[in-house]
Amino acid sequence: MTIAVWRPLERKACVRKGYNQNGKIQRYWATTWKNVGGIKNGEATPEKVGALKTLVYEKDLNVCWGNAFPKNLNEPFRRNYESLEDVGTDILYLDFDKPDTSVTKDSNLLERVNIGLSRLPDLGDASHLGLVAFYSSSAYWEMAKEAEPRIHVILFLDKVYPHEQIHAWQSQFKEVLDPATAIRSQPLLVANPIFEAIEKRKIEGDQIIIRPGEKLALPKIGNTRKPKNREIFDFGRITISKDKEEWLKRELENARKGKLDGRRGEFLFNLFQREIFYNRKNIGELLKILRNNPILYVDPKKNDRDWKDVERTYERALDYVNKRLLGTSIKDSKKWESKVICKPWLEDIDVKALPTEKCLILIKSPPFTAKSQLIEEYIKHGGFDSGIYVSTDISTIDSFTQEYPRWKSYQEGGKGKQDKQRWMPEQPWLASTEQSLTYFLR
Repeated sequence: MTIAVWRPLERKACVRKGYNQNGKIQRYWATTWKNVGGIKNGEATPEKVGALKTLVYEKDLNVCWGNAFPKNLNEPFRRNYESLEDVGTDILYLDFDKPDTSVTKDSNLLERVNIGLSRLPDLGDASHLGLVAFYSSSAYWEMAKEAEPRIHVILFLDKVYPHEQIHAWQSQFKEVLDPATAIRSQPLLVANPIFEAIEKRKIEGDQIIIRPGEKLALPKIGNTRKPKNREIFDFGRITISKDKEEWLKRELENARKGKLDGRRGEFLFNLFQREIFYNRKNIGELLKILRNNPILYVDPKKNDRDWKDVERTYERALDYVNKRLLGTSIKDSKKWESKVICKPWLEDIDVKALPTEKCLILIKSPPFTAKSQLIEEYIKHGGFDSGIYVSTDISTIDSFTQEYPRWKSYQEGGKGKQDKQRWMPEQPWLASTEQSLTYFLR
């Protein structure tokens, strides 16, 4: 399967998101469905998938896409595993629906795509990948939160992969996207939304991107430690104030070569975030450099951003650093003697300076910033002989125990309740979900 086209036989509005003055309209899934078309494994191209999405939009078809064809194409089917083929797929359907402060209401589709893909470090520089991208239904709702991409991006894989493998890979990034799009029985909503007694939000620019390019080999789970495209948008640890000429020369060259096209919003936000963190007092110098070099913040071909937009991006970055990166202190608490360490890089923390007795250490950092490595270094420093690693995500536990073999996953303790109650307390280094931890505590 690549994309199946499903039509509901009752509750026909279930494939369309709906909105009114009270918000989102609740829908209930149809019980029976009919397959009315699709694209099979080995046949998908950006052009074919893009044409299928365009057809659904222009003809206002009351259908959704599915992750699997029914076993009997000629008969109505129920949306369950017993009725659906299990042959895997050769596309990666990504639904970016989580908050991202790099996104504004004015971010165009290409900028949203680049921001979303940049949050998946495994992909590295994704500019060479073929894709189809379009807005989700909620993007056209006036009450939708601004700082959310609200886009669907379809990448094309080098071979057919099991749905379970794709779902496990996507689950690593559930802070960024919805991994449910990889579930075999999950409807993928691509039909036009319905707005009752309210206006549909108008979105300027491209409504769909169809980009030919290379196919993707699905990365291995756990291979998410550092982004591969860091050289373009991550400016290292040297702030601009320490090396202005070299930085300006490099970024002007990137801009002239088109490397900032479609990414200037992300470029500015990341730039402001770094400089505010390191060099807040001299931020005016950075603003002056940008204003004197408009090509860094506006595409000369589109003239798509003015200086007020730059100032708004700066204000968002300032708010993000103050509220999300620096956090709030608990130093006024009478219960704790506290010490707050603010470091932009976890490896800058001197592990040997951390206490090892009668202490609670909290680490606040984004996903995939080597927290597990810091924990291992701290364990060695403290000479501890046991520990418990707790996560809500099974795939995270699997990745952690593979990288650090002394930790044992709760799944190794047998299937029965009594087996786990006996086995888990015997492990000096245990990795468990919060629910299964009850077996340990009994």
